[in-house]
Amino acid sequence: MAGFITLNAIKRFPESFAALILFHAQSIADTTEVKENYRKAIEQIILNGTAEFNEKFIRNVFHPNSLTNKKELVESLRSIVFANFKEMITVGLIALVECFETCSSLDSIRIPALIICSREDVVIPLRNLNLCKHEKRSILKIIDNARYFSNLKQPDEFNKSVNNFLNSFDPNNN
Repeated sequence: MAGFITLNAIKRFPESFAALILFHAQSIADTTEVKENYRKAIEQIILNGTAEFNEKFIRNVFHPNSLTNKKELVESLRSIVFANFKEMITVGLIALVECFETCSSLDSIRIPALIICSREDVVIPLRNLNLCKHEKRSILKIIDNARYFSNLKQPDEFNKSVNNFLNSFDPNNN
């Protein structure tokens, strides 16, 4: 969701941005099948509550190594996820159903971009990441053993990538 919002903001207000960092974002619209799965999830949440949805989310965003070796981090995120109200989750899923593609606007982005993803991400699979095909000034960083939320699961590698990117250009001259 944040990637769609950010790309839309850059399209509308390009002069407001000196650089772009996207992580675990895609610019393609979800398929009809994925959107149907969101609709089914909304129905299940309305009928049965959020517990099953939240547990599936936790399993999807954490790499198996993290589930085993970073239990404190998993529990921390679990507490945040489970604190969300049913209405918040369903409204978020409705917004995902209504998201549109932003690929067509990528060619107009002229600022440096860092795109971070994980090879094992099941929320936003690497095959859905077509951002770099369009952005000529982009750097793609793939963080392994992270799945989603690489900033939490591989923070040293994530932060090093961000710092290297930010130190690589002069925002006044690009």
